[in-house]
Amino acid sequence: MLVALSLLALAGSTIPAWLTAMPFAVSLVFCGMPHGAVDWHINRRIFRARSTAGSLMAFVPYTAVCIACLVLLLIFTRSYLVAFFLLSVVHFGRSDARARTGLGRPGWFESLRGSARASTVVLLPFATQPEQTTRVLSELSRAAGGAAAIPPIVTLGFAVLGLGGALLWLLDALRSTVRARAGAMALLLVIVLSHAALPPLLSVGIWFLLWHALRECVRLGGQDRAPWSSIRHTHRRSLALMIPTLALVATVLVASDRPVTLVTVALVTILFYAVFTPAHHTLQEIDAPRETGPHGATGAGSSVARV
Repeated sequence: MLVALSLLALAGSTIPAWLTAMPFAVSLVFCGMPHGAVDWHINRRIFRARSTAGSLMAFVPYTAVCIACLVLLLIFTRSYLVAFFLLSVVHFGRSDARARTGLGRPGWFESLRGSARASTVVLLPFATQPEQTTRVLSELSRAAGGAAAIPPIVTLGFAVLGLGGALLWLLDALRSTVRARAGAMALLLVIVLSHAALPPLLSVGIWFLLWHALRECVRLGGQDRAPWSSIRHTHRRSLALMIPTLALVATVLVASDRPVTLVTVALVTILFYAVFTPAHHTLQEIDAPRETGPHGATGAGSSVARV
């Protein structure tokens, strides 16, 4: 279906704006925001909070990080968004390394391989469709109250990282077994095709859901369950933080001077991810299992399976 949509776009078919924004808008309630909202339970377990009051107190450091990130976003908007994109590459890369190796704390080489894949997913559109992708970054900056103009060096730097990641992914695939090579190259081809043909907001949103958020929901829900059972478990566990977060999103949308469209919802959703991701990534790294694994990496396991 994704390949067919990409081919239609290459043939000149127009993709409506509502469809372009759909993946990130949907991620508010499916896999995207939910896999991050499970942080409430992870944090509660780390601090061994037994009561609601204790859980709220334990969540103060997490909240403080998010508030600090919000302040940085509002003051240094463009610089913060650049840092957020780079952190997303690292965060997605660590998630991919965990999914491929089964290790809670993969070693540096597996993390590098994951980051190469992640830079392809997140940054390659800056090379395949630089003007459209930079326009999305500009819209994010304007929505956060920053300047709309994005320096060309940012577009160029992200394009180089995206192309470099795709090249490393290709080289990594070529050194794999025949069966693994075919799967890796097919996935890389579909990602490159979608990034070249589809609007960047749509393409990156699709891969954010399929390549990162969905896999994280399965991992966090407990790998001893069937995949859809794990996803349901993750979504149930997310409600304690999801409900107030959705209320905040709704408040921002209503207070904004922009019309409430799916595109606006998608942009606001990404800005919420920009604020929450540093705390989310840090908590995931703290919570990763510590058992020693091969090559200095540490052992496997699902953190939320223990919640």
